[in-house]
Amino acid sequence: MTNFLLVANLIFMFILLGLIANLVFNKHYQSIIENNKQEIEEHLLELDKLYITLIQKVNEHIKQIEHKYNQLEFKIDKNIEKDIEKMFTLNLRIDKNIEELFKKLKYLEDENAKKYKIIGNLKKKLHNIKKGK
Repeated sequence: MTNFLLVANLIFMFILLGLIANLVFNKHYQSIIENNKQEIEEHLLELDKLYITLIQKVNEHIKQIEHKYNQLEFKIDKNIEKDIEKMFTLNLRIDKNIEELFKKLKYLEDENAKKYKIIGNLKKKLHNIKKGK
C-alpha cells in the first residue's frame, strides 16, 4: 500500500507540477500576446498615417492634373477662337474676291455686249454696203 501511496503521490506531484508549469507558460504567452497587440496597434497607427498621407498626395496630384487640364482647355479654347477669327477673316476676303470677280465678269460681259453690238452694226453696214453696190 505504501507503494500505491508513493505512486499516487508522484502522480499528484506531476499533475501539480504540470498545473504550475501551465500557469507559468500561460502568463508568459499572455505577456507575449499583449506585446504583440501593442506592436500591432502601433503598426496600425503607422499604416493609418501612411494611408492619410497617401490620400493627401493623391488629392494634390488630382488638383494639379485638374489645374493642368483647365489650363490646356483654356489654351485650346483660345486657339479655337483664333482659328475661328482667322476663318471669318478669310471668308470675308473670299467674299470680297468673289464680289470683285463678279464685277469683272459683269464688266467683261458689258464689254463683250458692246463689241457684239459694234460687230452687229458693222455687219449691218457691210451688208448695206454690199446691197448698195
